Parts: sequence; structure tokens; C-alpha cells
Amino acid sequence: MIFIDSNIPMYLVGVAHRNKERTVSVGERLVRDEALLVTDAQTLHEILHRYTAIERTDAIQPAYDALLNTVDEVFAVGASDPHALRYPPPRRLRLHGISTSTTFEYVE
Repeated sequence: MIFIDSNIPMYLVGVAHRNKERTVSVGERLVRDEALLVTDAQTLHEILHRYTAIERTDAIQPAYDALLNTVDEVFAVGASDPHALRYPPPRRLRLHGISTSTTFEYVE
């Protein structure tokens, strides 16, 4: 299972960026290899928040489409998720865009 974070669809639909080409190639490989790709509702919220903050609301739907047409499942985030209810989190969790649960890196 591979978690797709908000930066992935934003690289795909955004302006030129040094990570865009790598994102496309890794994404194509994951789809070709039929990897189980997942995201969560918070990821959709992050896309909405970021594009609203930079006044690029025209990019919200294309980013949603890129994400939702790629992932196999979108997980809900609710009160049963303890980390979703804490701010700031006790430790910062750095996600490397396309990550598996074994490649999350906690940063102190």
C-alpha cells in the first residue's frame, strides 16, 4: 500500500518544478505495476487549502481529478485518528510524496 500525498497531484497539474518529471515517471511505474495506491480526506483538504491560499482555485478540480483517478481508495479522517486531532503533532512526519508505511521519516 502506497500513500499518495497532496504534493503529488499538485506537481502533476502545477507549473514547471524540479520534481514534476520524477513524479510523473514514478507515478506511471506505480500504475503500470498495479500498486495499491491510497490517500485520505486530509489530502483533499490540503489541496483545497493550498490552492485557495495562493488564489489558484482553478487548479483545485484538476488536482482532485489527478488524485482521485489514480488512487484505489480514499480513507476518512475522523475522531478515531488520534494524530488528526493534535496540533502541532508531537513529532513532525515527513512524507516523501509517494511513500509506503516503511519509508516514513520522523524528524525530531
